[in-house]
Amino acid sequence: IASNENNIFVGLLKCADCGYGLAYNSPCKNRKTATFFCNLYRQRSRIRTCTSHYTSYNPLYAVWLQKVQQLSGFIPAHEDDFEAFYNQFLHQGADLNNHNRQQEMEKHRQRTQELDAIIKKLVEQNALGVLTDERFAVLPGEYEEEHRALKEKIGRLQTLLNQKRDTLQNASHFLNAFRQYTDITELTPALLHELIEKICIHNAEGTGKARTQRIDIHWRFVGLLPEN
Repeated sequence: IASNENNIFVGLLKCADCGYGLAYNSPCKNRKTATFFCNLYRQRSRIRTCTSHYTSYNPLYAVWLQKVQQLSGFIPAHEDDFEAFYNQFLHQGADLNNHNRQQEMEKHRQRTQELDAIIKKLVEQNALGVLTDERFAVLPGEYEEEHRALKEKIGRLQTLLNQKRDTLQNASHFLNAFRQYTDITELTPALLHELIEKICIHNAEGTGKARTQRIDIHWRFVGLLPEN
């Protein structure tokens, strides 16, 4: 089991597809940088599977440092100017967050439909004697537990979509948190946990130099922000 001793991202990285955390793998003789994998993928679960969502520590660090420095350069130039922050970031960010929530809800709804079909099939297989009573006593419960969790997530996302947020107040909280950090040259656990809620890692596309990977940073108080 890899140690999280040198992992400043501990607890923050999430799989963009299944929502599980990403496991940290320390550097070793054949790998100079630490790496991350989806925890569900590592479990090799028979009930639910995912893909690796592999990413490495150094590029992730570089991307994050660049984004933090970008914001830390904008904020001092607009001291107490919440309207400027709103116009440049939050106005577009609100649309990004709602779009992201809609996509996440649709993904959860599709999975609940799959689970309904699976549970129905298990009941039929048990009735026909294909699935033993012993197995039937275990499997549906595991799927139903996932089904309940997904319904709760859908409910929370719907609440976020329906509520009207005070964007200027959220901007104030976010700017005040950011003002604690000036002339940022390196990332620390305190800075990361103070400023962000989670970092969602998508599965990479392509290989070698053509490999690309989407990373969504959900900032505290304001969620997703546009690229500027």
